[in-house]
Amino acid sequence: MRWTSTLKNSSLELPRPLDLVILGSPGVGKGTYGALIGKWLEILHLSSGDLIRAEIASQSKLGLEVEPQINRGELLSDELVMQLVKSRLKKPDASNGTLFDGFPRRGSQVPMLDNVRSIKAAIMLTLREDVLYEKAINRRVCSTCKRSYNTAHIMEGSMRMPAILPKVGMLCDSCGGTLEHRSDDQPETVKARLELAKTLNKEVSDAYQQTHRLFEFQLTSGVADMWPKLKDYIKSSVITRRNEPRDL
Repeated sequence: MRWTSTLKNSSLELPRPLDLVILGSPGVGKGTYGALIGKWLEILHLSSGDLIRAEIASQSKLGLEVEPQINRGELLSDELVMQLVKSRLKKPDASNGTLFDGFPRRGSQVPMLDNVRSIKAAIMLTLREDVLYEKAINRRVCSTCKRSYNTAHIMEGSMRMPAILPKVGMLCDSCGGTLEHRSDDQPETVKARLELAKTLNKEVSDAYQQTHRLFEFQLTSGVADMWPKLKDYIKSSVITRRNEPRDL
């Protein structure tokens, strides 16, 4: 069943469920912007990476099996990730819609997700490769609520990306949890992940481009400057567009 609703404190009317995908290389800020988009549009921000890390943290049989692969920067099978995603979508907080972050990661996963949810658009965030590397290796994540921070302070020419730091020490502003440097954000793992991401991002972006659902947004500054611009872009280019026939 589909319906519409108006955002709180806004006249913006949204189709429901509203299902979107956020794309981009590791370190581009998918987690940060994804959380902002989810809160703004009142939809679930679903990070496949968080789902997998939670499975590892639970020390389940599956978690113990996939942990070495994740630490080496390798990808899990389509079927395994889809199983985790489908299970999460059964919860009530996904009823308004979902912003998928980190899935699809392969071109083969695009039709798999389309069979589960009607994806309106894929938003591709782009950033210079050298900046991506610096941001990826300097990422810090709250060990409790998974909020993302970044210690990289990049000020070069028109590129203005100040560090994203908590107000007190290395403690999360949201819950007070300790910030951690994830094992998959080490330099060698990041290099391998960025190389792999080039190929995979092209597969996924090409699939959405072919069905007229790809929207690219270039980042040139920090969150404080780019977030209002990204909101305007989503409102004007994504939310208000009519669904076009897909060339499948």
